[in-house]
Amino acid sequence: MLSKGSFRLEPVLNYTSSMVDTLELEFAQLKLAHKNEMEVLERLEAAKIEEMDNLQHQQHGLLDCEAILLRQKYLQVLDTQISRQKTRVKAAATKVDAKRDELVDSMKSQKTLEKLKENHIASQQLDERRREARIIDDLVTTRYARER
Repeated sequence: MLSKGSFRLEPVLNYTSSMVDTLELEFAQLKLAHKNEMEVLERLEAAKIEEMDNLQHQQHGLLDCEAILLRQKYLQVLDTQISRQKTRVKAAATKVDAKRDELVDSMKSQKTLEKLKENHIASQQLDERRREARIIDDLVTTRYARER
């Protein structure tokens, strides 16, 4: 099944690497969703500021009570939408933070497994050098004994 020198945790390392790739993709998608929610919030707040400016400018001319009431109702609707959007932005930020934490944990696991693999390879190389040194010593000893 596994050769003598193979890294026994290789399947776990491969799985962890694929999980990191998947989590990176999900993290990027959540960051994009959060950015989009922030842009919607900024547009709503800009619309509210613009509407408030329009309401102020209207007060300088002839007063149209009906138009003022409509603008005030629109401002109330915008306030409600802004409040809902802030909740959505906060929820998106929470998801991004949670996914970031999950990604960091997976990356730590991957790095740990990679370090274990490096140590395993270094240990194998050391064992191989020792075996080669023993073989060379045996050859030299045998050759010396033959020459005598």
